[in-house]
Amino acid sequence: MEPMTAAVALLAAFGLAALLWLFFGRFLLPVGELSPVEVRLRPGPGLEQTLRGLTWLSAAGLLESRISVLGVGLLPEERAETLQILRRWPEVEMVEGETL
Repeated sequence: MEPMTAAVALLAAFGLAALLWLFFGRFLLPVGELSPVEVRLRPGPGLEQTLRGLTWLSAAGLLESRISVLGVGLLPEERAETLQILRRWPEVEMVEGETL
């Protein structure tokens, strides 16, 4: 196979894979109203990783929801640490109720 033919075939395969990824991604999106995403984690790496992933999904257009961190049951130092973490993501809010 010629190198040019191989390059075109490779690009076509990547293009098809990208289209399929977008097509199936649309099927996985929730239909209807925006559902809120509630995160109930203690401050630390787990909270940061979860928020990083959710905001990445939101920025990519794969998650169309409001992201909230529930502040119920946090100690004062945990609340301060959570607010410090949330400064990185201004679109994420802290809610002080059991549910939204």
